[in-house]
This record gives sequence, structure tokens and C-alpha cells, in this order.
Amino acid sequence: MATNLGMSEYTWTEENLLGSHPPVEIPITLTEGTYVRGTVLIKDSTTGKYSIYNGGQGSPVAILVDDIVAPAAGAVAAAYIHGSFQSDGLTMGSSAVLATAISGLKTAGLYVK
Repeated sequence: MATNLGMSEYTWTEENLLGSHPPVEIPITLTEGTYVRGTVLIKDSTTGKYSIYNGGQGSPVAILVDDIVAPAAGAVAAAYIHGSFQSDGLTMGSSAVLATAISGLKTAGLYVK
């Protein structure tokens, strides 16, 4: 006969994005597209909307919290604007260079290991 000792079973989920410093997140509006958790984002200064960092077209300023598909009108999502992160969890456009993205993120207060 099993005895319940007040313990619960927990399933560990590997975290490949967040680091040891607690993140700060804000609501943002994304441009149309499919995004995954950990996408490095830039902000369009004209529209105020965020899109995928592809290298060369602006400095990265945020990291997306969750997967989302944004319609043509855009979508509100949560983005990290401060904290420590693991490079294995980052996603960028195909033309982006990781070292350049990390440097830009550091300037924005997002520290990548």
C-alpha cells in the first residue's frame, strides 16, 4: 500500500532561453508573420511595431516570450526587454549574425551567454 507523504510529482522542462537573472517583459505589437519563442526583435521607429531581427536593418531591442502567429493587422505579444538569456534559445532571420545580435542586445539591457 502506497503512502502519500505530501509529495508531488514534477516533470522537469529544459529551459534553453532564460538565464539566471529574472527577465522584465512588456506588451508589444508585432508585424505580420510567424514567430517562435526566443525570436530576437527590432522596433520600427515609424510604426512602433516589432519584427524579426535580420541583421543590418536596426539594432535588436527585445526577445519574444512565446510562439505567435501575427495576422496582417499585427498582434499584441509579450517581449523581454531586460534579463539574462542563453544563446541556444535565440532565433533570428537568416542574414543575422549571432555575435552582432548579442552585442546589440547587450546595449539594450538583454545579456546573452
